[in-house]
Amino acid sequence: RKHSRTMDYVLVVEGYMDVVALHQADFTKVVATLGTATTPEHLQILARTTNTIVFCFDGDNAGRAAAWKALQIALPIIKAGLVIKFLFLPDGEDPDTLVKKESTKAFEMRIEKAHTLSKFLFDHVKAEVDFDTIEGKTLFLEKVSVLINQVNYEIYQQQLIDGVAQVVGQSVDQVQTIFKQQAEQVISTSFDIIPVIDNEPQMPDFSDFSDDYQAPNPTPKENSAVKALMSRMISLLLNYPVLADGTVEVRVRNIKRSEVLLELVRSAQMDENISQENLIKPFQNKSGIYDRLQELCRLVPHLSETQAKDEFLSALTAAEKRQESAKIKAEIFSADTLEAQQKIMEGIQKGKSR
Repeated sequence: RKHSRTMDYVLVVEGYMDVVALHQADFTKVVATLGTATTPEHLQILARTTNTIVFCFDGDNAGRAAAWKALQIALPIIKAGLVIKFLFLPDGEDPDTLVKKESTKAFEMRIEKAHTLSKFLFDHVKAEVDFDTIEGKTLFLEKVSVLINQVNYEIYQQQLIDGVAQVVGQSVDQVQTIFKQQAEQVISTSFDIIPVIDNEPQMPDFSDFSDDYQAPNPTPKENSAVKALMSRMISLLLNYPVLADGTVEVRVRNIKRSEVLLELVRSAQMDENISQENLIKPFQNKSGIYDRLQELCRLVPHLSETQAKDEFLSALTAAEKRQESAKIKAEIFSADTLEAQQKIMEGIQKGKSR
């Protein structure tokens, strides 16, 4: 760590023996994944050490699959000044054998000429489709749009969009329109992605923690919708604690039976960099809740921070509207006479006309 702040790059290899061999060849800026998948936390630590992270993988299918997973993890992490590259070794070679065969200088040149993230992204997706056909280019645009929409660094995201336009031979405006449509489609369909468990008592619903709400029993459909909204907001917050702010806390506080979400919001407000583990730790003694929170730590599909914020606020607004609707239904239900019900309806109509 003594000179870590001045490292021009860090090479990420697959095994610790590769690290040992490269250190023996005077390559000291090397770390290993030790057989585990690269995580956002790994990349954030490395990004504090260097401005260039180079992933080194075997050139076979397994190596490229591992590199692709690393790319997907890296997309939301990329920030100003950070460069991600990918170095693929020739078949049958590992860093140790390659350095011995080619010399240290030749291996340094390989590192220097490693593929940029953008090149690997475009090449990988092009290889998955029949790019010379209209259908193939359409599929290419659909696939890359989902990936590029995960990038939070707006300048880099725009450069990637410009690159896509060059690859497919269309204008930047056309590509941006397609990307916007794809992003809206992801957000509009994602409320139904997180499963809601109805028949397992050990997994309590996040809308069942208080007894002060006296509205008539909601229909199964209404119950399912409320549970889905609450679960989705929790999942988004667990993945992006930065979504919590004072305004959100006030709004969540006004939603009935939202104690779990409210506690998560308050914890995230105190530390926007809090880990998922520490966010859900206060619920460890409530096994059913804790198990459900662990499930919701996985965000499917993955969204960028901007997309997550838009969806979180949309879900929060939807929950507020459903609560208001339930309140009105309860008032109508409790009205003693038809005249009283009509007055309530008149009040609703006046409110809509304002």
